[in-house]
Amino acid sequence: MIAIFFALTTQIAALDAAPCSNNAKELLAQYRQINEDHSNGNILRNQQARTRAHFERCYLKQASIIHQQSDQVSLSNYLIALLYEKKELRAYEAAKRYPWILNDDSRVLAENLLTIAILARDTIWAEQLKKQYNLTNNILPTLPEAIQDSPGRPIFLYQNGQRHWHNFMFQPGPQILMVTRSGCHFSRQFEQFLNNTPELAKLFQQYSTRIASAGIKPETDNNIAEVYLAQNWPEIDNWGSPTFYFYLDGRLQGSIIGWPKDGREAELIEMLRRIGLTN
Repeated sequence: MIAIFFALTTQIAALDAAPCSNNAKELLAQYRQINEDHSNGNILRNQQARTRAHFERCYLKQASIIHQQSDQVSLSNYLIALLYEKKELRAYEAAKRYPWILNDDSRVLAENLLTIAILARDTIWAEQLKKQYNLTNNILPTLPEAIQDSPGRPIFLYQNGQRHWHNFMFQPGPQILMVTRSGCHFSRQFEQFLNNTPELAKLFQQYSTRIASAGIKPETDNNIAEVYLAQNWPEIDNWGSPTFYFYLDGRLQGSIIGWPKDGREAELIEMLRRIGLTN
C-alpha cells in the first residue's frame, strides 16, 4: 500500500509539471476519459481531481488555439460544464476574454453565454446579453444589500416563486453540509435510508443543512438552499449529489461522496463519530 501511495504521489507531481497539449480535441478527449474513470479510494480520487484540474488549466491556458480549433457553441458548452462541475472562476474569466462573434443566427451561443453569466452571477453581463439578444431568462438572483453587508455565506430558499435569503455561518460544535438536488436518485436513496434509521434522521434534522450548487433552474425543494456563489465555499470540492461534508467548530473533518444502493452506513457512522455525534 505504501508503494502504491508513493507511486501515485509521483504521478501527481509529474502531472503538475506536465506541459499542456496544443491540440484542443486531444485535451477534450483526455478530459472526458478522466471524468469517466470512477476510481475508488481517497488517494485515487485525489489523483483524479488533480488530473482533471490539470486539463482544465491547460484548456483555459490555450485560449487562442482552442478558439481556432473549436466552434463557438462547443467551446461555450465546455465552459458551462466547468462552471457546473467546479465553479472555476477561470472558466468565467476565459468566457469574458474570448472574442465571441454573434450574429442573428447565434441565439444558442447567446443563451450559452447568458448561462455562463448566470452561473458566475455577473448581473451586468447577463442583463446586457438579455437586452441585446432579446433573451427571456429572468432567474438571475440579485443579492440583497442587507445580505451583502452581513457576515457569512449567502444562500436562498425558493418558496412560492420568491427567494428568501440569509447568510449561512458555521456554529461551534458539529455541523453537516449535504450537497443535494431534488430529483436526484442517489439523494432519494439516502433519504430513504434516513427514514429507516430514525436515530440518524434525528441527528441530520438537528445538525445538517442541505445545499445545492448555483444553477440555471432554481431549486424548488423547500428543504434545499441554493448557494449564491460556489466560490464562497472553497472547502467543497465536489458539488455532485449527494456529497456530505462534516465539520467540527467550522473546520472540515472529512467527506463522503455519493450514496449507492447498498449505502455507506459504516463511513457515515465513522464521520459522525469524528465530529462527536456518535460514540
